[in-house]
Amino acid sequence: MNTSLNIKEPFSFKKSKEYVKRLLHKSLPDHINFHDWSHTNEVIKEAEKIGDKIGLSKEEVKEIKLAALFHETGFIKTDEGHEDASAEIAKEYLEGTDYPEAKISKITLLIKATKDEVIPQTIQEKILKDASFAYLGKKKFDKKLRNLLIEKRQTENEKLVEIDWNQTNLEFLNSHIFHTKVARKLYGERKEKNLLKLRDRVKKLEIENSISENKAARMIFKTALRNHIDLTSIADKKANIMLTITALILSLGIPLFSTYLIDKNNLLIPGIIFLATCGVTMILATLATRPVHTDGKTDLDKIFSGKTNLFFFGNFYKLKLSDYQSAIDNILSDRKTLDRSIMNDLFYLGQALGEKFRMLRICYTVFAGGLIITFIAFIIAHFLK
Repeated sequence: MNTSLNIKEPFSFKKSKEYVKRLLHKSLPDHINFHDWSHTNEVIKEAEKIGDKIGLSKEEVKEIKLAALFHETGFIKTDEGHEDASAEIAKEYLEGTDYPEAKISKITLLIKATKDEVIPQTIQEKILKDASFAYLGKKKFDKKLRNLLIEKRQTENEKLVEIDWNQTNLEFLNSHIFHTKVARKLYGERKEKNLLKLRDRVKKLEIENSISENKAARMIFKTALRNHIDLTSIADKKANIMLTITALILSLGIPLFSTYLIDKNNLLIPGIIFLATCGVTMILATLATRPVHTDGKTDLDKIFSGKTNLFFFGNFYKLKLSDYQSAIDNILSDRKTLDRSIMNDLFYLGQALGEKFRMLRICYTVFAGGLIITFIAFIIAHFLK
């Protein structure tokens, strides 16, 4: 286009269309999967269709088509606020032609009216806005939605979750209205079908998501319960080790003490400390392995208030089979009560395990401390001999 001598080319919609098509194919970023030439071309066709059915003049329809042609070109420069960039590109191009200046201003205003937050006022603005959202009432709505999702994930640099994306579009579809009667007639019926289909998809995804979350939660509970059981086994083994050691020491130490150390006054106190240490350690190790006290019964009303559970044998072994079966059926029929019962089982098992390890820690501390004191006592006795 030669404008150096202020010679302007004659305006041609066909040439403008070729220019925009080349521009979008050449300069549009790869991640723009929705707002591309295909979408632009569709909006032009739908705008012409709506304008003709409403009865606008050919010139008025051409103006809408021209605004539709340029309305997505701003994406070559920016994703956010692309409408203003599109208006600038249209203005720059049209000023290089003999297109009337007054109409250039009108075209840029039409383009800016496609912003999401702008409510169209003139009939031309309403037609262009309806044409740009005509895909909501088309059979290819699902495909368009997928392309828009791909684009959004790239432009907004965030991982949009499918259920959130569909929920957002469901809310948009529920609130969206076509501004002209013609558009409502052309796209309204199919839009309602798309709305129902999207609503069903959201419900399905919510169910799948709920099942997935529930499975994940159950897996966490199972892993935690298994870990608690493993830790209980480890604690019991540690207690048994201490019981074995102290029992062996006492079985050998008492006869030795009664026959050998009883005549050695200087070793009497260290020997007593050592044997007492072993005795106390054995008692603590026994307490650490002692089973928790259980009644074998539980108030079934407490189960539904979340204060107990029937998965621990200590809460049901004295119940009647019929009562137990009935209570379990009720628990399994209520997901919240079931989850609460599993949580209670994990909580009380954790409390028992915490008490077991507390006693075990005291046991090992007493044994270690007793050995140190015995050793010191033997040294002192040796020097006082």
